[in-house]
Amino acid sequence: MKKRVFFIVLSILLMAMIFYFSDMPASQSSAVSKPVAKSVGLSDSEMRKIAHFICFACLSGSLYGFFNTFKKIRFPKVAAFLTTVLYAVTDEFHQSFVPGRSCELRDMLIDSSGALVLLLLLLAFEVLRRRKRT
Repeated sequence: MKKRVFFIVLSILLMAMIFYFSDMPASQSSAVSKPVAKSVGLSDSEMRKIAHFICFACLSGSLYGFFNTFKKIRFPKVAAFLTTVLYAVTDEFHQSFVPGRSCELRDMLIDSSGALVLLLLLLAFEVLRRRKRT
């Protein structure tokens, strides 16, 4: 039960963080991301794409942790992936109402890719652990 609460709270915090950054007008968002991008030698656009990928990877991982605490959910990775993709879609829709921001399919695909990559890495890790035990 403690794990379930931990992972749902973590998921909600990640969603709130994503919402907060998505709600920033383009000029304010650039003022935040440009110095970070410059400090690591990336363009603002590259930095944003990497941030999208990582944030949604983390969200899918926390949602997997949450769904994995339910015995009746047979495929918690699928549930985590679908929930993360749904949140990515709603996040992009939300951005269409923010000044200077837009709803882009490319960003939804980057978000979904982050989720998928993390969940596939978890799957690979689990397969390797099972093989090591036998």
